[in-house]
Amino acid sequence: MDTPPSCHNGDVESTFRGAVDADLTFIALPTDGSAPFITEGPQEGHNETKTHTVRVEDIRGQEQLYSLDTDAFLAIQDVASKSNYETFDSEDEIRRVYYPEVEALLLENIEGARRVEILGHGVRRESAQNHRQPILFVHCDHTEEVAARFAGEYADSEKAAELLGGRWRIINVWRPLNGTVRTTPMTFASANSLSVDDLFSVEMRYPDHQDWFSGIRYNSTQRWFYWSGMGNSERLILKCSDNALDIGKQAFHSAFVDRRAPAGAKQRESIEVRTLVFS
Repeated sequence: MDTPPSCHNGDVESTFRGAVDADLTFIALPTDGSAPFITEGPQEGHNETKTHTVRVEDIRGQEQLYSLDTDAFLAIQDVASKSNYETFDSEDEIRRVYYPEVEALLLENIEGARRVEILGHGVRRESAQNHRQPILFVHCDHTEEVAARFAGEYADSEKAAELLGGRWRIINVWRPLNGTVRTTPMTFASANSLSVDDLFSVEMRYPDHQDWFSGIRYNSTQRWFYWSGMGNSERLILKCSDNALDIGKQAFHSAFVDRRAPAGAKQRESIEVRTLVFS
């Protein structure tokens, strides 16, 4: 019920599997010593980038080997949904139908979770220029300071001390909308392969406000993964912040161009829902 008639949900065998070399773009610190920033728009701003060819391993068939605490990502299969393709054309329907499913999924699968707040969502349609496009540079959605601000804003006053005194995590839930991903899959790095010395903040400038996300320098010790042939009934959980861990806090990620995809391959459509999970 979750797939348009022209697609075959979870049609993994007809797509490419296994490790692949991918060109990943990393934001670099400006050589003049200034702070990097991006303005609203397609990768505009005062920053430099460096592209590295990285070996990206496939987690298909080994999903159980990875965890949020160690790797900052989690792969969940066979997720039932009452949504259909048209659900994601409507902001109201996304909130009415899909938000409760995301909340239930996290309460069931995140150890110790007792409250989930939805921060927002983004629908990306590669084939439609009036929609958000896949992000083709390595990033993590929030800095630790921004994450702490969100936690404070969403902890209601009566229970703020209790909630903020416990564990809280910012977690993204990512899924395709139009069947098997073939063109620009998501790649994500295991958090236990990252060095905190490689992290830095990048300012995101909007017309009426500013925000910050995390950038990271390329390091040969980083281990990059993707989930081949991801289908509508699968959910990729990416952790952006965790106040309880010194390691495993963030899953840096990026879309990448899969050079194995044939010309004319169905273009990716996806949604990510950003959440705040209190334990």
